[in-house]
Amino acid sequence: MTAVQTWQPVIGYLLGIVTVLVAALVGFRLNRARDEHLRLQEVKSIAAALYAEIIMLRVQAAKMANVVAKRFVQHGMGRRDRPFDEHLFEMIPMPSAPIYEGLSSQIGKLPAHLLLGIVQFYSAYEDARYWLPRLEEKEERPFTYSVLTVLHPALDAVEGIQDTLISIEALVGISPNSELPDLKQAKEVAEWEEEQWAEIREQGD
Repeated sequence: MTAVQTWQPVIGYLLGIVTVLVAALVGFRLNRARDEHLRLQEVKSIAAALYAEIIMLRVQAAKMANVVAKRFVQHGMGRRDRPFDEHLFEMIPMPSAPIYEGLSSQIGKLPAHLLLGIVQFYSAYEDARYWLPRLEEKEERPFTYSVLTVLHPALDAVEGIQDTLISIEALVGISPNSELPDLKQAKEVAEWEEEQWAEIREQGD
């Protein structure tokens, strides 16, 4: 028996092991690529759903901020005794965020830079939503809340999410639709009210 014949079983065994290892490696890489693709598709779906809701809520938040600012100015000009009441709140409803709430257990899958911007938006939006009805004067409450309690979070929500929306558009392949809403009146009133409070603090010192 020649040396080649002696080593044939061993060579065949080694070739078999190499073949199995190569097949396993190729299969692992294919599975990994498939899993990464599925994860990316899931991330895109989550981001797209939140994008749609944020666009809608942002428009409403901007509208609310401008209406609150306008009523505040009208009240100062003596045109309204009670600028903030239930009738106004019916005109500028601040809807809840069902998509964000429904995806609360999934948003952690988003990239960190998107996740941070999205969480900050919803936090600011909820702050504005919480304080809006509290602008109404109450007989049983000996004080009133400044419009800044609503305008500050509303402006933060509307303006702060802009870069995140642009990033989502690039990720998902959405045509740009995130033009910043007009906030001129809300910003003017917020700046004026901030100056008034600054003067009050200075006088107090």
